[in-house]
Amino acid sequence: MYNNVRCFLWGLVLLAAAGFMLPERSAAEVSVNVAIGTPPPPVVLSSPPDVVLIRGTYVYFVPGAGTELFYYDGHWYRRHRGEWFWSRHYSGSWVYLPPARVPRVFVSLPEDYYESYYISKPVPYEKVVKKHHKKIEKEDSRHKKEKNRYEDYD
Repeated sequence: MYNNVRCFLWGLVLLAAAGFMLPERSAAEVSVNVAIGTPPPPVVLSSPPDVVLIRGTYVYFVPGAGTELFYYDGHWYRRHRGEWFWSRHYSGSWVYLPPARVPRVFVSLPEDYYESYYISKPVPYEKVVKKHHKKIEKEDSRHKKEKNRYEDYD
């Protein structure tokens, strides 16, 4: 019996020693977070905003919105953390714009565009949108007339 206990104890000692000799397992953990195109927080305005035309462009901006908020060519644009987003409505849903899809006019905005606020009069949002849609309707009707004119030759 004494030999059995002694063998058992020696076996435990050898097993423990072997455990110390094994290579240590390391728990490697890698975490990669890429935040490209993470939508910005919503724009909260109590009413449709007044906009101001930026000198030398067809871009309007919203003064006092707490963020860079622009209206151009029938869409709303917003820069957030160096990335551009667009929406059909000033309050969102914001869709990420890859750099190649950002309208060139935003790349060449004057650095002092915000000072336009002190020069130009704010214009009600509805007036700008109606003006833009009338322009589009006029262009559409012109294209339809041209298309019809060319169909006559077929």
